[in-house]
Amino acid sequence: MSAFFGTQMKFSRAGETERGTNRGYMGYLVSAGKKRIKDNVLVDDDWLELEWKLKGERVFRDDRLSWSFRAGGKFHRHPGIADGLYVGVRRSNLDFRSRLLSFLDNSHVEVLTEIPRDRVVLQRQQLIFGKKFPVRAGMAWEVDFGLIYERASKYTGSLSPLGKSETTFVIRPNLVF
Repeated sequence: MSAFFGTQMKFSRAGETERGTNRGYMGYLVSAGKKRIKDNVLVDDDWLELEWKLKGERVFRDDRLSWSFRAGGKFHRHPGIADGLYVGVRRSNLDFRSRLLSFLDNSHVEVLTEIPRDRVVLQRQQLIFGKKFPVRAGMAWEVDFGLIYERASKYTGSLSPLGKSETTFVIRPNLVF
């Protein structure tokens, strides 16, 4: 179950006449649950996630930009799952008028870093980069690639067989419309 407590704002630049969706959100996201799935194993775990979030989007016919900043913590009642604190950023841009191979236009980047609550070591790291290729107005192919690293120490005790340090290579094709 999740609930967002915050505010939404609409914004535009001076002189903007094109109609689009320009919104920003800032607030707190509270999520809670009684179970989790790890490597296809259902684990009883009363958990709580608290997150501060700032995100926004600008959507026009030929241009889309979205961004997100977040910081929070995940807290578990199960003694074999480490609590974690995290910070993340995401930015995605799609411009149907830009050059095909421009570096920053039509790109996507997502970074998430998580550390255990009780010490400063890397518990989880996610780095995803992407490139969009406009096909026609309103549609583009996107290919994301990156790495997700998770340390074995996140799972201990009876769950230690589920905990392995592993790096996952990500290739994620998408159709954006």
